[in-house]
Amino acid sequence: GERAVQRKLDNKAQRLAKAGQLLDAYSYQGVLARGYALVQNERGEVVRSKDTVSAGEAVSLTFADGQRGAVIDGAASVPAIKAQPKAKPKPAKPKPETPQGDLF
Repeated sequence: GERAVQRKLDNKAQRLAKAGQLLDAYSYQGVLARGYALVQNERGEVVRSKDTVSAGEAVSLTFADGQRGAVIDGAASVPAIKAQPKAKPKPAKPKPETPQGDLF
């Protein structure tokens, strides 16, 4: 009786939790949180290609923490800057040895 009902409730709760995790995984909000932005044109359509917008066209940028308006400028995009590996520090020059003279 009561145990069977509790097991069913536990099973349903686990399935609901898994469904919530799956929904979070498919949500674009996680992508925005990693630094990407959603670009939409004035009609609210998602912009998926540079070829679908024109110079002077207003767009909306959605970030993880809100939206900003922007205008397409038509200039060629600047390539993403790749992090340059840090130069390895040069080993310290050994200090000149002080002459000690011969012990023998």
